[in-house]
Amino acid sequence: MQDPGPTIEKLMTITRAELAASLTTLDADARLAADDTAEFRIGAHTATLRFVELPRRVLGGLIRLPQARVTLDLSTIPAPERGKFLRAFDIAFQRGGG
Repeated sequence: MQDPGPTIEKLMTITRAELAASLTTLDADARLAADDTAEFRIGAHTATLRFVELPRRVLGGLIRLPQARVTLDLSTIPAPERGKFLRAFDIAFQRGGG
């Protein structure tokens, strides 16, 4: 897999509470701090997440979806481990639909 780079920015349809509830899927000790950051242990390294709530997205005038910018700082993670972490992150926050 190609190295995703040291900083990943994602636009996510998620609330702060939903994000906080899902963090432990990645790291049992991870918690969203009062400043909307979280740290994840990846082996001997640490990744940092920053959550920024954005205005809700309105679809068709009826549906209002939460929106957030989530930035992952993977700069201390060796390149081969970044892709693995990003896959785990995507799975942890994947939602079913139907």
